Amino acid sequence: MARIYFADRPVSSDAIVDLVSSLDAAVREGRVRLRADVAVPYEKVITVVEALSKAGITRIGLVAAPRPEGASP
Repeated sequence: MARIYFADRPVSSDAIVDLVSSLDAAVREGRVRLRADVAVPYEKVITVVEALSKAGITRIGLVAAPRPEGASP
């Protein structure tokens, strides 16, 4: 099961908008880095991106981790 974390705390996708909206405006203007492992379905990532966008976040970066040695693409 894919889990969503905000600042290292587990949250629901519905809670992201409220969490981000409650942040100081200067913080919201910063960049958000979104990281997901290969087991996370693409639609889950898009749900998070949409929630961040609704909360006013426009600078979203995707973080890619190197594939473990021997893992298939």
